[in-house]
Amino acid sequence: MSLAQAKRAYGGNRVMTGTALDLVVLLYERAILDVQRAQQAASEGKWYESNAELGHARQIVLELLSSLDRERGGEVAANLASLYVFCASRLVPPAHAEGVQAAREVLDELLAGYRELRSGRGGV
Repeated sequence: MSLAQAKRAYGGNRVMTGTALDLVVLLYERAILDVQRAQQAASEGKWYESNAELGHARQIVLELLSSLDRERGGEVAANLASLYVFCASRLVPPAHAEGVQAAREVLDELLAGYRELRSGRGGV
């Protein structure tokens, strides 16, 4: 088995055996990685690559938005929905660097919060 195959198998195993919270963290991590790659590609003038990465990050954010249980989640779900809409609107290619950075900062903060919840230190 090659290293790439092993990584894919490990990643697939994380998805199949993870909790819902673990999966949300994985989605945030991937969205942030996509945004980082988009920013790097844009800085190198690789607009097609940058737009593709932004598009994938946006798809993840929209999936997070669609998975919210607004009935059970109440105010928390409503606030998350607002943040997801904000991020998604700034990840539409071609995006301005400032908007992309703002979305990245929001995603970074949300990821930190979910990691805290996962580690049991969240106040909820």
